[in-house]
Amino acid sequence: MKLFSTKSLDMIKKNLANVLVALIVIIGIFLRVSLYGDMRLSIATNDTSSYYKQANIPIFSREAFTSRRLPSYPAFFNLFEPAGGYVEPMATSYPAAPGVGTRHKALDFNYSRVVVAQAIIAILAWTIFTLAFCRRLSNATLRPIAAIAILLFAFSPAMAEWDSILMTESLSFSLFAIFSMLTLELLFRIENERKAPGIITRILLVLWAVVTPAWAFLRDSNANSLLIIAFFLILFLAIPRIRKQIPVKWVAGLTFWIIFLSWWYFSNTLDANRWVYGWTDIFYDWIRGYPARFKFFTDHGMPEDWTREWVKESGSKTYLLFLLNHPGFMITEFMGRLSDAFSENVQPFYFVYQ
Repeated sequence: MKLFSTKSLDMIKKNLANVLVALIVIIGIFLRVSLYGDMRLSIATNDTSSYYKQANIPIFSREAFTSRRLPSYPAFFNLFEPAGGYVEPMATSYPAAPGVGTRHKALDFNYSRVVVAQAIIAILAWTIFTLAFCRRLSNATLRPIAAIAILLFAFSPAMAEWDSILMTESLSFSLFAIFSMLTLELLFRIENERKAPGIITRILLVLWAVVTPAWAFLRDSNANSLLIIAFFLILFLAIPRIRKQIPVKWVAGLTFWIIFLSWWYFSNTLDANRWVYGWTDIFYDWIRGYPARFKFFTDHGMPEDWTREWVKESGSKTYLLFLLNHPGFMITEFMGRLSDAFSENVQPFYFVYQ
C-alpha cells in the first residue's frame, strides 16, 4: 500500500524545493553581506562629479534631460545629499589605469549612504527576481538549481563590487532585475487572467510603468532600449491572436507611455548634445592613431586641432558618415578587442580599504 499518492508526492517535492530556494536565498544574502567588507566604503571615478553636481536639478524639468547626465542617478544622489552638499570624494580612481588616483575604497561619510543604499537595493532586487523566477518554474527540481545559478551571478565580485562605486552601473543592474521580474510576472498573470486583470496585476502594471523610466533614464544606452520595448508592445496590440488575450486598454496605455518617454528622450537628447563628451574617447582610441581614419575626418571638415564647436555642430554627423562608409569598422574593433574580455581585470575598484 502506498503511503502517499502521486499528487501528495508532487506537493511534498514542491514544498521541499521552495524551502530549499528560501534557504539558498538566505545563505546568499548572508554571504553577500559578510564577504565584501564594510558596505559604507566607496570609490568614485572621474565621471562621478558630473552626477552629483546635477543632484538639485528638478527631475521633471526639461533641464534634467538636456544636461550632461540623464536624471535618474542625479535624483538618487539628491535623496542622500548631506547638509553641506556634496564635495569631492575622498577616493577617486580611474578605470583600467592603475597609476592614476587610488586603488582603495574609502570610508567617506558624504557618500556612505549612497553606496549602502545601492547595496541594499541590489540585494533586494536580485532576491525578488530569484524568488519570482523560481516560483514560475513548473519543474520543482530546477528551482533550487536556478536559485543557485542566479545568485552566483548576482552576488559575484564582478557584480557586487559595483555597489560601492559611485556610478550608474549598480542601480542599472538592480532596476533591470526588478524590470525583468515585473515583466515575467505580468506575462504569466496576463496569460491566466486575460482581459480581466486582477488588482495585483494592475498594481504590477503601474509599478512597471514607474520602474521602466527610472531604469531607462540612468544611462543613454538604457534609454535607447525604450524603442525596443515600444516595438514589442505595439506588436502585442497589432497581432490579433495576442490582442484578443490581453487587457488592451492597459497595454495600449503602457504603449503610449513608452512612446512618449522615447519621444521625450530623443527630442531632448538632440538639444543636450551629450555626444560632445564621448567624442574625446572616440578620437583618441579609434581615430588619432590611424592615418586613413584621421584623413577621412579632416577631408570632411574636421580641423586637425579639432574644436568643441566643430564636435557640437558636425561631430556626430561626420562620425555617422564614417560608420556608413566603413561598415566593417565595428566588427573588426570588436574582434580585435575580444581578448580584453578574458584578460586580467586591472580596474582599481576591486581592492579593499586599508
